[in-house]
Amino acid sequence: MSIKSVDMQVLVQKVADIARIQQTQRTEASHRQGEFSQLINNQTIANRQTVRELSDPEAKTLEDRHNKKQEQEQSRDRHRSGNENPDGEQELFKDFFKGNTIDIKI
Repeated sequence: MSIKSVDMQVLVQKVADIARIQQTQRTEASHRQGEFSQLINNQTIANRQTVRELSDPEAKTLEDRHNKKQEQEQSRDRHRSGNENPDGEQELFKDFFKGNTIDIKI
C-alpha cells in the first residue's frame, strides 16, 4: 500500500493540529498546577496569620496555670507586706543595696 499525495497532505495538517492540541493541553496542565500551588500558598499564609482556637481541655489547663501563678504572686505580696518593720527601718535602708560600698581599712 502506498500513500497517496492527497492522504499525505491531510496527514500533515492533522499532525500539526494534534501538536497544537497537545501543546494546549500541556500549558493548561501547567497553569492548573501553578494555580493549585498558589492556592496552597495562600492557605498556608492564612493559617499562619490566624490564631487557632484551643479546645476546651487546653484552654482550661492554660487558665488553671494562669490562676495558680496569680495566686502565688498575691501570696508572695501578702507575705512581703506582713514582714515590714513598723519602725520604718525598711524605708531607711530603701536605697541601700548590699555590695554598693566597700570599706577599706589601712
